[in-house]
Amino acid sequence: MPHLIELSKTYQLGVTDTGYVVYQLELDSDINLKRNKASYCKTFEGVLEFLIRCELQNENVNNLEDVQKVIEAIKAEISEAICKSQSGMY
Repeated sequence: MPHLIELSKTYQLGVTDTGYVVYQLELDSDINLKRNKASYCKTFEGVLEFLIRCELQNENVNNLEDVQKVIEAIKAEISEAICKSQSGMY
């Protein structure tokens, strides 16, 4: 059973002994979220690449500076979620 980290209203990150599972979430009703898709990544860098690819498809980016801003925002959000998750574990 993976340890789940809430990344946002759109993603959960499952951490297992063998890698990571990124769950894409969608609204089932007005308030309930359900897992729509799951993608396995062997490395954390793979998780970042997957999330960046997904988010860049949803963002309005016009140039490389916009891409960099989206990437930095994703990294910051993931780091914050992991820190919150780890502080709750101890």
